[in-house]
Amino acid sequence: MKISGEHNNIQSVNAVNDEPLVTVKNFNMLAAGDKFAAKILDIQINKITIALASGQSLTAKSQVLPDARIGEETFFSVKENLNGQIVLEMLKAGEEKLQTGIIKEALKNAGMFATNENINIVRSLINSQLPIDQSTIQKAAFFNYAQKGLPIDGILFLIKENFQATVKNVDTLNGIINRDFLMDKSLNELEELISKIEDKSLRAEISELVKPLQKKLHLKITDGKSLENISELYKEIDEKANEIMLKQKSLSSFSDTNTRGVFEKAENISDNIQFMNQINNYKNYIQIPFSVKGNENNAELTIFKGNKKNKNSNENISALIALEYEEIGRVEVFVNKFSMNLSFQFRAEQDGTLKLVSQNFAKLSQILVEKGFKIANFQFKKMSEPFKLTDEMPSQNKEQTKTNKRYSFDMRV
Repeated sequence: MKISGEHNNIQSVNAVNDEPLVTVKNFNMLAAGDKFAAKILDIQINKITIALASGQSLTAKSQVLPDARIGEETFFSVKENLNGQIVLEMLKAGEEKLQTGIIKEALKNAGMFATNENINIVRSLINSQLPIDQSTIQKAAFFNYAQKGLPIDGILFLIKENFQATVKNVDTLNGIINRDFLMDKSLNELEELISKIEDKSLRAEISELVKPLQKKLHLKITDGKSLENISELYKEIDEKANEIMLKQKSLSSFSDTNTRGVFEKAENISDNIQFMNQINNYKNYIQIPFSVKGNENNAELTIFKGNKKNKNSNENISALIALEYEEIGRVEVFVNKFSMNLSFQFRAEQDGTLKLVSQNFAKLSQILVEKGFKIANFQFKKMSEPFKLTDEMPSQNKEQTKTNKRYSFDMRV
């Protein structure tokens, strides 16, 4: 396998069992014997495309059929690097042993013991195409030890979205996953705590700050511009929450537990808004309080970001819309839009709700067709468990993906 041309800065791993790791910052600095992990992006006739942990991808000439599937994590060894021509060898035998050796050496460099728990954490980083440098491993370990029930996919999510290693970020993500934090619910709780403040002057002062928010909070979905104003609404909520927190600094002391609860709730609201604002690497997430015929509710919108290197990424958009009513339970809609083609996957907790949605889908389809869209695919599924913010976008072609052959070729080449 030969690779030639310009090479960007990447992170590479040089380790087998007890050999030391070497961090390589320029691809041309790789020396014979260096070993690194890469993910197979594409296999075509006489060439293969791989991606490294840093996110950099490259295409190489290959004279033999690689013994790997598209999407697999594979290890390579540098056989030669002369005059811009880099020859790589795919490591076929003992890959599990090699990966374990790399993991143990990475843990050693991070100053951590090679326990089964730590090995599994680093293995998860590799499988998610995340770097296994000292700072990333230590951050993953912190999230793991401070997890408070946060699963491994939550740890990987916080790392992917570049969140700082703080207990507060772990608590906030747990609150979103468990649906303990909903904006309308939080503001109602804040108002209730304010009403119980013993100091009448302070109670009146803080009440005036939050009173306008409840009137603006629930957006009327018949208003075509309402979603455009949601960012301004959250900005105003965050400003009011910070004004309440400033009140705490102006007080010399207070013994009222409700007053303390108000300041803590205001800080919690501000933290949650900042958390949602920071989710922008792989996804966008926002809660949308809305009102339909006087009934107030809270929807969750998650937009999955495509591959920026893909020339069609602007045409391909995937999103999840989730809402929950006491009468019909939780309903989730996964939508994929490619150009003017739409695919839907509807999931509901209750059989009756799923039947109701399927019976009315024809009406929705007709409206969309009249607007120029084409319904490419649609599915109705009973919800086994709710979608979490840390989950990946489900594939509608999952069964087909499972039956793909081990070697895939693009015959157009």
